[in-house]
Amino acid sequence: MRDIQAENDLRGIALEEVGINNLTLPVSVSAESGTLISTVAKVSIGVSVAENLRGTHMSRLVESAIIHLSDLSPCSIEECHKEIASKLDAVDTTVRIEFDYFINKESPISKKRSPMRYKVNLNSFKRDCTFITTVGVTVRITSLCPCSKEISDYGAHNQRGTVEIAIQYQGPPGAKLDQDFGIMESINIAEDCGSAPLYTLVKRSDERFITMLAFDNPAFVEDIVRNATLRLRQNNSSAFMVSAVNDESIHDHNAFASFASSDWNWKYGRM
Repeated sequence: MRDIQAENDLRGIALEEVGINNLTLPVSVSAESGTLISTVAKVSIGVSVAENLRGTHMSRLVESAIIHLSDLSPCSIEECHKEIASKLDAVDTTVRIEFDYFINKESPISKKRSPMRYKVNLNSFKRDCTFITTVGVTVRITSLCPCSKEISDYGAHNQRGTVEIAIQYQGPPGAKLDQDFGIMESINIAEDCGSAPLYTLVKRSDERFITMLAFDNPAFVEDIVRNATLRLRQNNSSAFMVSAVNDESIHDHNAFASFASSDWNWKYGRM
């Protein structure tokens, strides 16, 4: 049959990225313990298209995603890059993966276990011979206002907040990243830097503990971002970005703060 996508194009315009997005796939990803977590991912894959080609072969992108990304690992993402670059004669390739990451989290006092959800973004780019991969987590926390605690006779306003930590690596994913992508390390940092972590299932004893923990650890969004930044520096992390947003409980607006390390590449990062 006639291969229309491979026909010559005379308009002289090279395209930076062409591909598929919102492809939903069942995937497995390694946990810190070495076990596999099953989840559902939204996948986007793109390739560069030379100025003389009319288009790319979208079905080959879907095939590569099914073959390489069902068991997510740094090596499988690298192999996906290599295959689509070879099959589609593309210099630049992009793989983006979003999924929910569940852990069986234990409540602090009653020790009840329940699934806790976190959002993960894996954005991987091959530009010529250079690989750049960003691993991002979104973590919900409790934050309690230090100013409110100081000026109130009793109590203090608190709310849920969101912390995002993204770490950027340069080099082949298989050589630079752990099998679990360092997801739990970023989650732990985010939760430690808030006033208190969240839990899916809590009993009264847990609620008492969490409420008092937050009261004893008040934190502005500025504190959360700075504390996370110090932790990431202590861990000798690669380029990184941290942001925090509080869903203010006594205001009709939110509060936010952010920080990016000097070597963070905004073109391949996210906010």
